[in-house]
Amino acid sequence: MEHTPALPTSPRARLKAAASAGALLLLLTGCGLVGNTPEEEADDTGDGGDTTSSAEGAAAQEAVELPVGSTTTSTAWGPDLEVEIRALERVGSDALRLTVGVGNHTTDDIRHFKNLRDNDLGGYDLSGLTLLDVTTDRQYLPLTVGGDCVCEEFPDRRIRAGVVESTTVLFPAPPEGVETMAVLTPITAPFHGVPLTDADEEIPDPGADAPVILDLTHPTDTVVADYQRHETDGEVTYELAADVLFETDSAELGDAAAQSLERVAAEIDISSADRVSIDGHTDDTGDDSVNVPLSRERAEAVETALNDLVDRSGVTYDVDGHGSADPVTDNDTDEGRAQNRRVTVTFAK
Repeated sequence: MEHTPALPTSPRARLKAAASAGALLLLLTGCGLVGNTPEEEADDTGDGGDTTSSAEGAAAQEAVELPVGSTTTSTAWGPDLEVEIRALERVGSDALRLTVGVGNHTTDDIRHFKNLRDNDLGGYDLSGLTLLDVTTDRQYLPLTVGGDCVCEEFPDRRIRAGVVESTTVLFPAPPEGVETMAVLTPITAPFHGVPLTDADEEIPDPGADAPVILDLTHPTDTVVADYQRHETDGEVTYELAADVLFETDSAELGDAAAQSLERVAAEIDISSADRVSIDGHTDDTGDDSVNVPLSRERAEAVETALNDLVDRSGVTYDVDGHGSADPVTDNDTDEGRAQNRRVTVTFAK
């Protein structure tokens, strides 16, 4: 039998306060934090109008070749939903402002749009996006105030039919000298080599929480609370923490499993894989007469969930349960046993 240690409280737990939210909204709208879209900027400078950008600045902006777009593969809207990177700007010494357009090429509004959010950080916004500095192997999460993303929400929480809605999110700034970063989203392929530019204005300090910048253990490995992602030249493996996916001694997926499995499904959708291996593992508490069936049942539960979440056809699954036979570390400590309780998902890139 398994014994699950108590999980620590998330450092990103929400501490909502109406006053700080209102102050943040004023900051976003009144201090230039939320930039105009390119169309709005064009409307602001008509014939004979005053323009603040020089010819040299315009040429530099043209040189960065933005926006760059990517259609989605992991949502019900498929290529009819497009994400484009419009700008990644330094807005002071400590912050970057990422401006993203989300285009709806269908004939109906996409209502209550939250496919780009992080459930722990934000609402109908870009809180699920992260930045990756490939030169230092560091991943940057959005800035927060009181645990909430410094993000602009989508208007009316929807993406209107035939419209590209533009919105922003703030990130910690990388060191001077970093010229490009990758933008990672939950629903598209990564945007590599996005250039950093300097905004026309700086912004007041929003009073953000301590920035969250993750040191990756390997350029192709990501370690977070609920999963580890490993990549080789040919394949990707996710090690999903069983303590996050399931209750103790249970093979029924809990509510906390959804975000991890959606991330895995999104990457399967954009991969070349036609077969996916799913393997369940336990610690060595108890005996294999219990642990082997439990590990297989958990792998089967993950298979069922991924089969529903993966949009691409032609994917088959190989499922197995190994009990405690293949530990990744020793079982002498609570931490070690927790690492051994896992479900791995492996597929070709």
